[in-house]
Amino acid sequence: MLVFYIRHNWNHSDFAALNPRLFAERKIAVHYQEAVEPFNRGHYHSSSAKTAIDYINRASAQETLIVAAYAGIDKILIGLSCPGSKGVEECQGNQLKMVQLCKVREVSRHEFLLPFVVPPPHAAFVRWHMGERAVLRFYRNERDAIGLDMLLPWHLELLCEEWLRKQQRLHRKLFHTGKTMQDFDIVGLDPQGEYLIAQVKHKASAAAVHDFFSKAAPFFDHDAARLRRGALFFAGHAPHDAEPGQIIPIEKVIAEFERDEPGYLAALYGSHQPGTAPRT
Repeated sequence: MLVFYIRHNWNHSDFAALNPRLFAERKIAVHYQEAVEPFNRGHYHSSSAKTAIDYINRASAQETLIVAAYAGIDKILIGLSCPGSKGVEECQGNQLKMVQLCKVREVSRHEFLLPFVVPPPHAAFVRWHMGERAVLRFYRNERDAIGLDMLLPWHLELLCEEWLRKQQRLHRKLFHTGKTMQDFDIVGLDPQGEYLIAQVKHKASAAAVHDFFSKAAPFFDHDAARLRRGALFFAGHAPHDAEPGQIIPIEKVIAEFERDEPGYLAALYGSHQPGTAPRT
């Protein structure tokens, strides 16, 4: 099932009072411009408007899971779109295109953290590829074990960073984990004050592994012993011929957290207390 995210952050002050009503009535809405045929994408100028109208039409044509945020309201709605429910409502001379939600869960921050802290950026109405697995799992109250293929790249980077702390190998961070660095995902110091450098990949080729260790070697003055201690490659589906100790299977990291701290793993994935929000 597709998952969409919509934010009701109205720029027009006249719309501000709409959010409590839309929230209470379990509806989503987009504005953009007025159109003779409100649900005809060809009557809109901007690409974002055309996309939003496409999504409104799709949500009304078939059940779609919608995550809806409303400015000024500290909860979100997660629910299914009701087929055939699209309609138009006038508000202060402005044309709103709406869809009704059903089987809705009213969700607070402590129940499902992901959509509050890592919502999709920018656009008002988007397909939420990144959050799809986590949202579906939360909505369906699925409690199956969290596996490698359910985790996103930033999940894996954080998980491996915390594993290094858990193993008392990472003492201090030196740079932001992940995207701010081109060649490494984790750069810090170990308890002895030596560099600790790591790369994290869902799946890695032998060439990628070799490239990482080549780029890490100068940090250890090309000393093979120091490189073995301080450079680590975390890989899902790790190569069978990988050197033990330097290449760490991410499956091992996940299994250790599942055994020792399952609450952390569930919270990292996005749903700390699944199943607490009733559907209305």
